[in-house]
Amino acid sequence: MKYLICIKPNKKLIDLILEQEHIKIPQSGIHNTLATIYMNAKYEAALIKNLSKINFNPFEIKTTGFEKLDKNTLALKISSSKELLKLHQNIVSIVNKYAHENFKEIKQKYYLDKYNPHLRIAEANSLFDKESKILLNNKTIITEYILMKGNETNREIIKTFYSKKTVFKK
Repeated sequence: MKYLICIKPNKKLIDLILEQEHIKIPQSGIHNTLATIYMNAKYEAALIKNLSKINFNPFEIKTTGFEKLDKNTLALKISSSKELLKLHQNIVSIVNKYAHENFKEIKQKYYLDKYNPHLRIAEANSLFDKESKILLNNKTIITEYILMKGNETNREIIKTFYSKKTVFKK
């Protein structure tokens, strides 16, 4: 079974992205992947238990630019705060215990020191205006991350994990 652990930006940023022309949103919605793994579903309860032990503080992400990830994907880059990197490292450490053998390859290629925080927003060859400034310098406070399972076209949220501190808006 495929599992996705991710964070999502606030509604304001999501709405700004959705207002743009030539955007093709992933089936799992606008998100930043913290880790993706394939694992036997029998380990799901243990994974949830261990992910629940991660203690993280709320942190801010900010959109910083556009990036062509590969020939098919245009992304909105996001800042990588110390707290985001720490959360990513803690999650990778936990999922490493449950993931199928191929996770070692994925980890070496995309995670830890190769981690590239971004929000996938369109196909790279789309007519999306990559010079648009409206999506840049938008900030989101992250207070939770999500565990989902399923394939690219049909994912369900299994659990939401919250930071141990609460952030109040003024």
